[in-house]
Amino acid sequence: MTVTVNGTLTIKIINGRNGDFAVGDLSTSIGQFSVKDAVLEQFAAGTYTGQFVIEEIYPWSYSTRGRSVIEVRARLADLLIDDEGDAKELERDAEPDPADERPLGMAPAPAPDLVQPADPMPTPASADVADEADRPDGEVPPALINVFGDELAGMIAGRHPVKLDSTADRLRFRAQRDRLKAELDYGFVPDDQTWYPKESETYLSYLERRGSSR
Repeated sequence: MTVTVNGTLTIKIINGRNGDFAVGDLSTSIGQFSVKDAVLEQFAAGTYTGQFVIEEIYPWSYSTRGRSVIEVRARLADLLIDDEGDAKELERDAEPDPADERPLGMAPAPAPDLVQPADPMPTPASADVADEADRPDGEVPPALINVFGDELAGMIAGRHPVKLDSTADRLRFRAQRDRLKAELDYGFVPDDQTWYPKESETYLSYLERRGSSR
């Protein structure tokens, strides 16, 4: 069973042992909740208003800086963004990385140097996409397949919009996000949680809307 509520989600970026990660504070008429869903990793720091589909509310506790913290979390089934506040640098708290969390009884997550990276030697975007003219028709760069899998890699090579699977391994999800943003010239549109080539009409229209709303 799910419940849909209007609210404001404030996303902050925290620097952890696995690199930067995103967490959120959701304010609604039914309460205040922490949100640690992987889908937030794609969003910039800032505030987002809209409708939030909550599928579970549950307590969670963790220790940081010698103190215990108890919070009420909301797990989101979906979020429908109506408005986006100015992205800004928010305070970077000492807070555990959700990628390191595990259900009770499971073994601890391995340290970063023991985790096999999705793509240990990233290939520059120019080698992934720009040289397609030198490749046989339909051939997708192996470096893209290593990170995104066959289907998404084919869509990216063809400069199509892509939506990442937030249920995938969280560190792999971040690697995909970083690759799209830093090397492949894609931009994220929060309205539909989709990555678009920055030259696409949809992404340019999003930038125009963002500019006019300020």
